[in-house]
Amino acid sequence: LTADEWHTELAALLSDLADAGVIKKRMVRPQAEGARLAYDRVFSVYGKIDSLKELQQSLKVEQLLGSTVTLRAPTPRLIRQQLEDYVSSKGDDKAHAASQAVAGHVWPIVKMARLKGPFNILADCGGRLLDLPGLQDSNAARNAVVQSFLSQCSSFLIAAPGTLPIALCGAMWR
Repeated sequence: LTADEWHTELAALLSDLADAGVIKKRMVRPQAEGARLAYDRVFSVYGKIDSLKELQQSLKVEQLLGSTVTLRAPTPRLIRQQLEDYVSSKGDDKAHAASQAVAGHVWPIVKMARLKGPFNILADCGGRLLDLPGLQDSNAARNAVVQSFLSQCSSFLIAAPGTLPIALCGAMWR
């Protein structure tokens, strides 16, 4: 995301947390879903909940905003490990990740990740495999990326966990 995109979103997230009383309590993960999602996004990036002015002082985050990061690895396992901080909200400790956000992950500020490799099965048919965050993502920039890709698709496949009822995933057939 650009600095403007993230700062606008960050202000909205902090407003949600202030409304839930989290800013005053500091570091208390809220129970309400909306506030909990806001908390997880902010905590994942910064490792703390603080004022907008204080969070904008993070040089690591500010340097990543509006940038492109290139990762290279000789094996799929190593590239997955490198990508983890950029595209996943889950940590190494699954029990910990399920209960709260993991500090140091920057997935909330990533607009798009491209993975290139010798994927012959896709090259032979001219296909592209996209892992998109989904429609109606709470991040407006990522939602715009999804809309842009969908407008270029002649067809698409929706994948969801088998335990998630189809009515809840919001899938629509076109």
